[in-house]
Amino acid sequence: SSNRMNLQNIGIVLSPTMNVGHSVLFIFLNYVDDLFPDTKLTKYSGPLTMSVGMGDDEEDLPSSPNALASALAKQEAILTQLHEELNMNTDNAQPDRQDEMLWEVQRKVTLLKRKLRHAKRHALQSNQEEEQQKKQEHTTETRDEEDGAISLLEASEAELLLEQEELTSIGDELRKRLDQEKKEIERLNEEIAALVALKEKDPELEQSSDSDSSESEVEDEADLERLLQELIEQNEELEQKNTQLCRNIHEE
Repeated sequence: SSNRMNLQNIGIVLSPTMNVGHSVLFIFLNYVDDLFPDTKLTKYSGPLTMSVGMGDDEEDLPSSPNALASALAKQEAILTQLHEELNMNTDNAQPDRQDEMLWEVQRKVTLLKRKLRHAKRHALQSNQEEEQQKKQEHTTETRDEEDGAISLLEASEAELLLEQEELTSIGDELRKRLDQEKKEIERLNEEIAALVALKEKDPELEQSSDSDSSESEVEDEADLERLLQELIEQNEELEQKNTQLCRNIHEE
């Protein structure tokens, strides 16, 4: 998409220059991803002396630490090369252009070193600020989670207290009802005992009574028997209620 020549024509052009056969060069060009899977092409940027004028200021320098380090390495290489050329020069007369370029490269090296220090310091401060911000966010999230958990526990505690109060009131009511039922059972037991004692005294009363009151006494005895039977049934029913209440209280 970026070249108007196909791979075969490119191979024909580059084959004499690279001293490689057409077929081998075609394989290299056609299967470059398979033959060189870990190779990464990066755009070459020339030294600052070649691309930046002598009158340019520090704003034209790179900003990232990696770019500054790369530019500094290139400038130092050029500076070393210029020193070697000056040392190899036998006569005392030095070209003005070479001397001027030497000072310019030295100035750019100084600028790059200073800006690289500032960039590293700024990057370190930025990393520290980011870490501090992350810690604050994490602390805030942790605090919010703890507050939510505390609120949930408080709500659960309030619900449990309400349930405890309800159960306490129900237990008190059941105890009162149980006491009332016990008193009623005691009263009925007393009435039953009185009736039984009265029944035991009836034969003596029948022997000493007149013949006119015999029929009324028989009717009274039948009424007493019926009343006694009813009281016994009520007593049994109250006993069952008492047992049921005791079970309910135990279950609560």
